[in-house]
Amino acid sequence: MAQDSLLMVSISGPDRPGILAALTRVIQDYEIEILDIQQASLQQTIGLHMLLKFNAARQSPDSAIKDLLFEANLLFSAIPAPSLNSHRCWQKKMQMSR
Repeated sequence: MAQDSLLMVSISGPDRPGILAALTRVIQDYEIEILDIQQASLQQTIGLHMLLKFNAARQSPDSAIKDLLFEANLLFSAIPAPSLNSHRCWQKKMQMSR
């Protein structure tokens, strides 16, 4: 008898529109069930946690995991890292708002 597999996916990086949509597109393509999902955005950084359930009778998780990793790599490697100058500007802005 085949068993279901669970996978906890945790992703963090610079926030921008389309991250959740791109990842859930892969999840939908593989007909994976999302058991739980949490998303937080803090200081232009996203934290995304999903508990996924793979139905063993329908698919192997290996291909889906590969595609999720590939999609996450595309999403986050295309975003330039913040510069030291932008961080200093942010620090000044935060000090002025106090």
